[in-house]
Amino acid sequence: MERILKYQTALGFKTLTPIQRSVIPKLLKKQDVIVSSPTGSGKSHAFLMPLLTHLDPEQDRVQLTIIAPTAMLAEQLYKMTTDLISLAEEPFRVMLLAGGKDKERAIRKLNHKQPHIVIGTPGRLHDLALQERVLALHTTQHLVLDEADMTLDAGFLPQVDALARMMPKTLHISVFSATIPQALEPFLKKYLHHPLRLDQTQEVLSQLNIEHRFVYTEPSRRLEQLTHLVKNINPYLAIIFAAHKPEVQAIHQALHAMGIEAKVLSGETSDRERKQLRRDLDALRVQYLVASDVAARGLDIDDISHVINYSLPKDMTFYLHRIGRTGRMGKSGEAITLYATQDLDALRKLKPYGIDIDAVMLQSKKNRRK
Repeated sequence: MERILKYQTALGFKTLTPIQRSVIPKLLKKQDVIVSSPTGSGKSHAFLMPLLTHLDPEQDRVQLTIIAPTAMLAEQLYKMTTDLISLAEEPFRVMLLAGGKDKERAIRKLNHKQPHIVIGTPGRLHDLALQERVLALHTTQHLVLDEADMTLDAGFLPQVDALARMMPKTLHISVFSATIPQALEPFLKKYLHHPLRLDQTQEVLSQLNIEHRFVYTEPSRRLEQLTHLVKNINPYLAIIFAAHKPEVQAIHQALHAMGIEAKVLSGETSDRERKQLRRDLDALRVQYLVASDVAARGLDIDDISHVINYSLPKDMTFYLHRIGRTGRMGKSGEAITLYATQDLDALRKLKPYGIDIDAVMLQSKKNRRK
């Protein structure tokens, strides 16, 4: 635990998050884990801190491989990793191997010396390990599959499977995901050894300070209701979630017509646009971000004051991951959901997670009568 305290001190963490308290002891014991948790719950450091304690800087070989489904997520993980080892003054070499990066330069570096830690996307790792044969993943001791359901949805699981086949049978695997789809189970059963399953969603949400508002609207007037709502709030940063791409575009156009320079994050957002968005967010140049569920996955943003659900996701688990982006780190947040009559059954599925829509709506009616 001394090195964990070292990392915690280096990062300035006074306390660990719920997911860190649950996961770190398991990974210190080299136990395989399957973890469901919202973005922003501290999961990246939950696996980085304990797994770094197992690495040997004297061994010039790949010991830890981290796979993320997109270049943007891989870059975020790379920055967190390099920041941590720099702050803790650890002598580990880290390489980022993702689409959009200089492949020839990566090949030259790998031919010279293998890194201790590899962070990359399935396609680029598959290319360098199995096609170019310059990345020696057969020495990997620990594999982290981040945003696993997104990897599945994007069709990258065959590449991940091929990479896992290169690694030792004694490999320790950690899987992190918003949800664990049934289609992912064959892969998990094939490679993980008696894994511990941890669903941190409810515990993480219980730590958040969120005020819930449910606003009834006729489906045909949903966009009108949203613009009315926007006129009456002044968020520090608001994310408006929509379930479908046409909705994302319609919302963006409506906000633009109101004179609001909102940013868009959808499946059509290019890597260059995502990088610029990240810079704009870091520089506090964005007040409204309109996003689809898949596109916003893994994008960890601080200081979100409002989450607005324009439409509900097909899987209500994603609703929980949407609202889990606000009310964090002791700050208050507001989750506002536009709903129609046909949405009530889906919303009532949230009751086991401490969100009783009927009670919230009843309280709202009482407040209006005062």
